[in-house]
Amino acid sequence: MMIKLTAVALAVACLSLAEGGSNPNSPDVMYQSFNWDVLSWQRSDLYKSTESALPGLAGAGISGVWFPPPSQSADTQGYMPGEWYNIRDGPSLLSATNATKSHGMKVIMDIVINHRSAQAVDPCTNDYSIFYDPDWNRDRIVKHDSLCDSGYEVPDSCGPGNYDTGDNACYCPDVDHTNTETQNDIIQWQRFLMNNYSVDSYRYDMVTGYAGEYVEHYNLETNPRFSVGEYWNGETNAVCDWIQSTNYQSTAFDFPNRYTLDNCIKNNDYSNMISGVNPAGVLGRYPANAAPFLDNHDTARNDRFANGNQDEIIMGYAYILTHPGTPFVFYDDWNIAYIQSAIKKIIPIRQNHQLTSTSPIYMAKHQRGLYAAYLGPGATYLGGGTVAMKLGTSSWSPSNSQFKLATSGNNYAIWVKQ
Repeated sequence: MMIKLTAVALAVACLSLAEGGSNPNSPDVMYQSFNWDVLSWQRSDLYKSTESALPGLAGAGISGVWFPPPSQSADTQGYMPGEWYNIRDGPSLLSATNATKSHGMKVIMDIVINHRSAQAVDPCTNDYSIFYDPDWNRDRIVKHDSLCDSGYEVPDSCGPGNYDTGDNACYCPDVDHTNTETQNDIIQWQRFLMNNYSVDSYRYDMVTGYAGEYVEHYNLETNPRFSVGEYWNGETNAVCDWIQSTNYQSTAFDFPNRYTLDNCIKNNDYSNMISGVNPAGVLGRYPANAAPFLDNHDTARNDRFANGNQDEIIMGYAYILTHPGTPFVFYDDWNIAYIQSAIKKIIPIRQNHQLTSTSPIYMAKHQRGLYAAYLGPGATYLGGGTVAMKLGTSSWSPSNSQFKLATSGNNYAIWVKQ
């Protein structure tokens, strides 16, 4: 049946949907509350700024807020955590997370457990591999853990743990997730965040560094409302393989879709927005497990979406806020009034016209100068669905006269069915 329908009529609609940590049939739109520079602020200032933004975010239809790593860290930004239970500016964090919860939004905490900075030098390893709060020794780090450029590896004679199950982090000791005591410590810490800081969802940092089965285990034990992993890889198969390795217990940031969309918009050629019979990226394969985005605190530093062109960034949001997956809005974009104004017009279209993470999609055009699609319930044929949209310099309008223009701008337009 799908083969007879030329342009992805049922491609997404007919995908088998995962259960558990996936986000099926959800209209959620999430928000990242920081960029790299903001992470250098005093945490109390960051949390107060986020809290002051919550009424506007909630009013715009944002469903969840991603907070940065909360613990004491060897770096200012928080991505080299040491003492997990030493929460920086805890009262300010609690005030912000409680306020997020009171606005009906999910509290998404950045969970950095691939690696950990140590507080003391171990006399055997002659390196930092003694940890406090929780207290660990060198048996909690992986075998042959490496500092990369230095050429140093933890000697086997010092009794490290098992081999790493993922990529090595050069800047910190890698945590041995095969150790059941380590697993229990991680779960206990996640429960601590849930019980004491209103955390109900996770963003897992650098999940390329350890096997996805451990994310499955941590999620099954703590039952978050939402989970997303940072599997930073531009290959759709690689990210989908990681999702499978979690037994579909987590979503993943859709780096493949992000890179494809960025390239297509910048070149005004949308030929690659289709992959086989599906939309490009994870959202075309596992929409319930896809988290589309344009930028984050890392990409925005040296690989800004559309090179920072504001009109083209809005085109990106016109795509991810109408398409399958659970989209994320980035801090920098929300804090540019021109972009925010456009986002605030598109989110209600998603949420008032039955667009969800697993909505059907019919891709009508994907060529130089034009991308066009019908989306939502019934989008299994030309002119179906509840929403139609287009990107690109070429003109296009829906074939069904029931569609009325809802919003538009430079090289994009969105229609809703009346």
